[in-house]
Amino acid sequence: MFRFSIRELMLVTLVVAFGVAWWVDRSRLFASWKAAESESQKATAALKESGKIGSELVDKLLKRGVGVYRVRGKTVIGPESAFAP
Repeated sequence: MFRFSIRELMLVTLVVAFGVAWWVDRSRLFASWKAAESESQKATAALKESGKIGSELVDKLLKRGVGVYRVRGKTVIGPESAFAP
């Protein structure tokens, strides 16, 4: 029959432990990657929806005579008048 020394059993145990640790790490990494991908898709959909809502809001404001301007990356809303700054 087969006889194994302590050294051979320790080597096999070490190889199996490294394999299991690698598999656990990759499983967690894959799960976090899938969660991040899902959040990214949700954020992209929300951004598209907010852009749609934002453009509709700007159109409604312009129809009511309210000026909407972009100044240094910020949106400024004010009356559309010759006397407005």
